[in-house]
Amino acid sequence: MLSQLLTLARLDRGATSFPKIPVELSLLLSDIVSDASFEGSATKHSVILTNADPCLVDGSDALLRSAIENVIRNAIRYTRDSSTVEVSLKLDNTAGQELAVIHVTDEGPGIPSAELSQIFKPFYRVSSARERETGGTGLGLAITHRAVHLYHGSVAARNRTEGGLDVEIRLPVFPVLPHQLPPTDGVLTNA
Repeated sequence: MLSQLLTLARLDRGATSFPKIPVELSLLLSDIVSDASFEGSATKHSVILTNADPCLVDGSDALLRSAIENVIRNAIRYTRDSSTVEVSLKLDNTAGQELAVIHVTDEGPGIPSAELSQIFKPFYRVSSARERETGGTGLGLAITHRAVHLYHGSVAARNRTEGGLDVEIRLPVFPVLPHQLPPTDGVLTNA
């Protein structure tokens, strides 16, 4: 809990506390899902990556990892027994800006509609998850929210019509300049 409080405090101080470098999000997400799948198997939950479009985002590998892990771990904690948490990463350009869109969906009970906007606030825990035995401090999703916003993205949660929760993280894609593209046919250009 102390490390989460320190991370939250650093996020409140702003971008100067965290580096901003290109991060290959599909590789990071693949690594996170692999770790989460191993952890989830101990409780008979599976975590699968259904899609991972390659893309670069501007951010801190460690901070983005923490933000995404928090969402996936919550999904594992609240999904029903022996179910699957699905994770996907797709590129979206419908709003005129290219965005990386991550969805984490579970098969749990969902969240009361009135509480959906509250879950990203520090120390907030859904009323049905406030018992001591469910664990959690109410800091993980607050860190996710602040980390995503630090990199000019957004995060939202919605209840799925078929049951469960869908958490969506949207991050601007890092523009790749021509000289950053891999060479074609073995010819390196200095564009």
